[in-house]
Amino acid sequence: MSHSRMQDRSGSEGTAALRNKVGELGHDLRDVANIAADASLEQLNKVRDAAVSSFNGAKDRVGSWEASLESYVRERPVKSLFLAAGVGMIAAFFLRRR
Repeated sequence: MSHSRMQDRSGSEGTAALRNKVGELGHDLRDVANIAADASLEQLNKVRDAAVSSFNGAKDRVGSWEASLESYVRERPVKSLFLAAGVGMIAAFFLRRR
């Protein structure tokens, strides 16, 4: 065989090997992207679950606070009225100063 035919054959083999490597790299990159997407989704679910848990806890605390406030107002209506008026006056004082 002549030297140029040997170069063509080795060049074709090199090109084919390079294409195979590029194909493998593409598959590897897709695998890495899928793994990253799965990990991101898992973290997002953890954050969402924590947020839902915090929201539910806060909602329970507000409900408890509301029930105790309602009980206080029912037991001491006059005192509650004066307390609310005092808080309103203090808030108006601070808001006017702005």
